[in-house]
Amino acid sequence: MKIELTSYTNDDKGNTFNNKLTIEDDTSKIIHEKKNTTLTSSENYSITMTPQEQFKNYPNYHFFEKFGILFCKIGNTITCNFDPDNYNAPKICIGPHWYLAVISNILITVFIFTMYYCLIDSDVNVGSKFVYFLIGFLIYFFFNRCALINPGIVQKKNIDINNMEYCNICQVYYNEDKKVQHCKMCNICVEKMDHHCVWVGKCVGKNNIFSFYAMLASIGLVYLFIIYLAFFQFSTKTKSKK
Repeated sequence: MKIELTSYTNDDKGNTFNNKLTIEDDTSKIIHEKKNTTLTSSENYSITMTPQEQFKNYPNYHFFEKFGILFCKIGNTITCNFDPDNYNAPKICIGPHWYLAVISNILITVFIFTMYYCLIDSDVNVGSKFVYFLIGFLIYFFFNRCALINPGIVQKKNIDINNMEYCNICQVYYNEDKKVQHCKMCNICVEKMDHHCVWVGKCVGKNNIFSFYAMLASIGLVYLFIIYLAFFQFSTKTKSKK
């Protein structure tokens, strides 16, 4: 920006002098750069927040530290292992019905080993036994992944609130197309929430819905494999008697 100050003076002889002062700085450049970086109201951009800033408006939020790990109780859900590359979203979430998830783990263990010792005998080859326990491992893996990972808790990512929905309980904004629902049991908003499953201890949403249905598919597969092994053993013993 350039500023010019001009004044006129007369001396004793009647001569007129033009006094001109020029001031120039980089203000215009600064204003121009700011104008170019200013976002319009229709644009969306993200801001980086600490975990404390992300969840401070959630109901009954509480941060605490144990064993050198930062935990946060959001609603009725315990979270930890915040990911700095994903807006400090928690990677691990334990729901309010965690004790039922523990019971489910025990029941899965009892079922797999009971079926093994009751239906599988020495006539079954090693390959079939390996497949059986592989499917059992998949049940464990997908079940615990579904029970532990973040189901899709809505966070403060977008500061443009135009054309967005608002949850009065969690006090967060979200896009309508994300199909967000507030879970009364977990007391949190979950993106693309399918349902609240008490046997995995929490909600099934955007991030863990694949693991949930993969677990169900693995359970169905182990049932089919047990039927196959039972039929194989029955047919083998029938042929041996003949």
